[in-house]
Amino acid sequence: MTPDPYYPAVYHLGFVVPDLEATRETNGAFLGGVDFYRHFSMEVPDVEYRGQVVTYTADVAFYDSDNIRIELIQPTGPGPSPYHEHLAAGGGTSGVHHVAYLVESIDEHLARARAGGSEPRLVLESPLPAGNGRYAYYEGLLEGIVVEFIERHA
Repeated sequence: MTPDPYYPAVYHLGFVVPDLEATRETNGAFLGGVDFYRHFSMEVPDVEYRGQVVTYTADVAFYDSDNIRIELIQPTGPGPSPYHEHLAAGGGTSGVHHVAYLVESIDEHLARARAGGSEPRLVLESPLPAGNGRYAYYEGLLEGIVVEFIERHA
């Protein structure tokens, strides 16, 4: 998918789940089988999260549900992390955490949002696990949901 420089399409929906395999079984029962095309554990070291430097871990899996890519994230290890926070806020149940957009420049999209009157608040920014770019979570762009911008470098 090539990012639109001005109006990016939704790249994926991110769900935080307490148990990745149980979620696969539940979703698979409804969707007729769920095959993760990408599944990995990640450690995000020394990243600023809500004003403090943390290291967090998570198991992450992606699958495609016809016209939308779904990301499942199970926090592992101790908190704090955006995923632990999300599960705690939802009473430990699964839920939509973010809408992700693949963009050429996070900074340009933030500048455009601010020029339009939005007040994005950085939750977390980190290098991509593959080291080929960065991602950032923001509040204040879509009502009640986190927006993730993903910026990849060649």
